[in-house]
Amino acid sequence: RVRATSHYYDGASAPASPVAGASAKALEIVLREPQLRERLRANVAKLRRGLGEIGLSVEDSPAPIIGLTVGNADNMRRIHLELKAAGILIPYSTYSGAGKDGTLRIAVFATHTDEMLDRLVGELRRVV
Repeated sequence: RVRATSHYYDGASAPASPVAGASAKALEIVLREPQLRERLRANVAKLRRGLGEIGLSVEDSPAPIIGLTVGNADNMRRIHLELKAAGILIPYSTYSGAGKDGTLRIAVFATHTDEMLDRLVGELRRVV
C-alpha cells in the first residue's frame, strides 16, 4: 500500500542489494549501540561550537555533515590542500547544491575523538 501511494517510488529503482544490506546492518548497529548516537551528537555539537569560536559561520544543526564556505573557490581549494598536507582530508566539493564557489564538506563520525576534532579546529584556525 505504501509503495502504491508514495511519490518516493515514482521513477525510482530499488537500491542495489549491497546498499540495502549495508543499510540494514547500520540500523542494527545503531539500535544495538545507542551510545554511538550520543557520541555522534556530542561530536557534531563540539565541532560546530569550535568552528564558531574561530569565526567560521556554521548553522546550528544536528546534522553530521557540515558544509563550510570560506571565501571563493580558490581559497577553499587552498584550504583543502593545506589541510591535506597536514594529514586531514576535508574534501572540496563543487556539486550543484554547493553554490557557485563550492564548499568544504566535513563529515563527523561517532568514532572521531576529541583530540581529532580539536586538531581539525586548530588546523582550520591556522589556514583560514
